[in-house]
Amino acid sequence: LLDDVRQRFFSPMISRTPRAVGVELELIPVHASTRLPALARGDAGASPADVLSRLGKREGWLEKSVESDPPSWKLGDGAFISFEPGGQIEISSAPHASASSAIDATQALVGMIRREMTAADIALLSLGVDPSHGIGAGPWQTHRDRCTGMHLVFD
Repeated sequence: LLDDVRQRFFSPMISRTPRAVGVELELIPVHASTRLPALARGDAGASPADVLSRLGKREGWLEKSVESDPPSWKLGDGAFISFEPGGQIEISSAPHASASSAIDATQALVGMIRREMTAADIALLSLGVDPSHGIGAGPWQTHRDRCTGMHLVFD
């Protein structure tokens, strides 16, 4: 069954961890003092991307920059941090042997990121949408082909 699902819905490959569990979540960065959206690459030195870059250097994360998009990071355990088109911070955990392990690792990472963002006056909303601002409140912040294609379809 696993091979059939993999062939039909995902790329036809054999996973090294076929029974692993991962977590993907998005956090909406806003300026804590104003509740306005914090652009991924906004105020110099105080943007979410700047905060994550400093944290990544300290933690030994591999930073990847592509054209004009905000950077992304690969962590030592295989997790990824990137930005979505609306400026949300996306955390994709590494594969784990259990849901509990994936949740524990992701909670620890989010806690570390929250502390750094709080020090920069950035709050991270754990909500599906920003309750204070509409979808169009901020500019589109990533321009990768996949995001451009999705934007055109959703429009």
